[in-house]
Amino acid sequence: GGWALAGIYQAETGVPFTPTLPTDNANAGNTSWPNRVCNGNISNRTLKEWFNTSCFVTPPQYQFGNSHRNVLWGPGADNLDLSAHREFHPVERVDLEFRLETFNALNHPQFAQPGASVGTPTYGVVTGTLGNARIVQLGLRATF
Repeated sequence: GGWALAGIYQAETGVPFTPTLPTDNANAGNTSWPNRVCNGNISNRTLKEWFNTSCFVTPPQYQFGNSHRNVLWGPGADNLDLSAHREFHPVERVDLEFRLETFNALNHPQFAQPGASVGTPTYGVVTGTLGNARIVQLGLRATF
């Protein structure tokens, strides 16, 4: 007995992103956007195909694409941090606190944004993760 438990659960939707062209196709000195020919969202997302890449195509040379900013959403995230602690009183003027803390307790990967540059090898593919894998730490604090 005497243990105290605490937890924090965090759930987030993905961050919006914009497909872009790897070169300045419009010759305007800034990032060029592709032409959007269909929605781009798919119902069965995988890490190898996060969105329908055929919906974003390179416009003709020296023309701006018609796609808008932030038309697609990246992967969401969920995280559970847990802790347990207990205080002990071994002698009259000494208090000990033992702590066990876990970060990302369920060890869920938090995926990074997919590649958004049209025609590149990572276009539409999630190639990385964000944050850390599960971390467990122990602590002992003495107060006297």
